[in-house]
Order: sequence, then structure tokens, then C-alpha cells
Amino acid sequence: MAGPHSTRRRLLATLGTAGLTGLAGCGSSSELEGEGDTIEIMPRNGTDETQQIAIRIEDSDGTTVFSHVYELEPDHLSESEGVSPDADPTRISVFVAGGPNETFRYHPDDETRRTCQRDGIDFGVTLTAEQTLAPWYTC
Repeated sequence: MAGPHSTRRRLLATLGTAGLTGLAGCGSSSELEGEGDTIEIMPRNGTDETQQIAIRIEDSDGTTVFSHVYELEPDHLSESEGVSPDADPTRISVFVAGGPNETFRYHPDDETRRTCQRDGIDFGVTLTAEQTLAPWYTC
């Protein structure tokens, strides 16, 4: 049985190579600041334990445009990272150490687009108490 350290190593290894390759020669996504000019990436830990949640975003060509590992306290939401709408986010892969892993398509629905009336609708994902991943969008 794998211990917590080997699970963490696998999680980091999954993101490490793709993240470093995708970000080589580019500025860090954390350099992007300001409401409305970035797509905020907002993971939420809806459990009662600290969780490691990794998120990798690819554009339509399969190039990694964002990669970050969050360590979130119980019932905590992070709004610390974002990606430029020009990055053309298409696929969002979410990995939870010792938990679920899932890939989502970045595709806000028409109602969200009408409500937000701007490019770069923010993406959130909640790790629920039941250990499932629930994606959501917001302005």
C-alpha cells in the first residue's frame, strides 16, 4: 500500500514534467493580477481535512498553459492564481492526492456568458465531502 509521501510524489510527478515544459520561457501565471483580466482558477476544499489539489490547464493544441498544486485547509477556497483568456484554455485536469482525478472541458454555458458579459469566465472546482469533484463557473 502506498504511503502519503508516495501519493504526493505521484501527484507532483504527474504535473511536474508537463508544467515545467509548458511554462519554460514564460512568465508565471501568478504574475497575472486584476479582476476581469484573467480567468481565475478557484479550487475549493469542501472536506474537513487538508487536501492537496493539483490543476493543469491545456489549450486547444494540448500545450500546458497553467499548472499549480494547492494545499488547501478544510472548507477553504483559493483565488490566488489565474490564466490569461488569450491562453485559450480548453482542458482542465484536476488531481487530488489520494482522491479523485478528473478532466473537464472549459466551456461555460450560455447563461453564464450572458451574466458575465466578458471574456475569461472564472473556473472553480469543489472537492466535496463525498470525495467527488464538482466544476463551476463564475464572473
